[in-house]
Amino acid sequence: MEFVVYELIKSSERIKNPTEQKTYISTYNLHLMKKLIRFLAGFTLLIVLLVLIAYSTGNGYLMKGLWASYLHGYNSASIGDARFFDTHTIDAPATYEEWPLHAAYNQQPLSAPLTAMLEKTKTVAFLVLKEDSILCEQYWDNYTDSSRSNSFSMAKSITTMLAQVAIQKGFLKDWNQKVKTILPELTGPYADSLELWHLSTMSSGLDWDEKYKDPFSVTAKAYYGNDVNKLLLGLPIVNQPGKVYNYQSGSTQLLGMCVTKVTGQSLSSLASDWLWKPLQAEHAAQWHTPMRKGWNWPIAVLILMPATLPALGK
Repeated sequence: MEFVVYELIKSSERIKNPTEQKTYISTYNLHLMKKLIRFLAGFTLLIVLLVLIAYSTGNGYLMKGLWASYLHGYNSASIGDARFFDTHTIDAPATYEEWPLHAAYNQQPLSAPLTAMLEKTKTVAFLVLKEDSILCEQYWDNYTDSSRSNSFSMAKSITTMLAQVAIQKGFLKDWNQKVKTILPELTGPYADSLELWHLSTMSSGLDWDEKYKDPFSVTAKAYYGNDVNKLLLGLPIVNQPGKVYNYQSGSTQLLGMCVTKVTGQSLSSLASDWLWKPLQAEHAAQWHTPMRKGWNWPIAVLILMPATLPALGK
């Protein structure tokens, strides 16, 4: 840029007539402006072409992933990305049980190793309960006891709880029920052997590779895509279920699909009726639902306050 300006000055100095100098500079500026416009037009056309290619090849989810992560300073999902998704509300009861403060509330400082670990993991909320009361709580990065954040895979435990309640209420037979009796579309050499307990124990044999920072992975497609159910039903059961533990978000997705199908209700509605209200959870929560469809995403994106989790484990 300095070279261009220098050349422009030197060229204008060689022109002695002031009027000619102004004309030369104006012409040069116009030339630069035309180049800039052509560059921006070409860049815009390139972006449009990339978007069209992404959608035409079934990779349209990359646009949402790019927007929700990289363009906001992350290289994967974040605890605050709920604003990029549609959600269903898990209603809290009209009357709730509030956690009391322990007699020794916040009297014991956090140890140096624990503090270092919490800082390293970028923890924003730390809560300890003892004897059904809050013994210690700490918050960071402007988070408070009323802040909601993405609980990520804790939603998997909630999904398994709902499956157990569905069994107790007779919607599901038992944990040994064949998944194909609920989802007959399942494919693969071992699809007929798949049972519900294989899904909850991550031993389903599903063709799923759990990768979080690979934009082309099935995990990214499920997280940012619009039809994760269709995606899952297109993945075969390639290994004998019950033989090998393999952490797979897709297994929990299939379990949630089973619960949703046999009950005819969304997971958020079931969580409200079967968990939040009976447990008198103090705060409502949100559960991600892709493109406002009537089902929720069992894998993750359950948005809740810190004090809600102890209520579920009590």
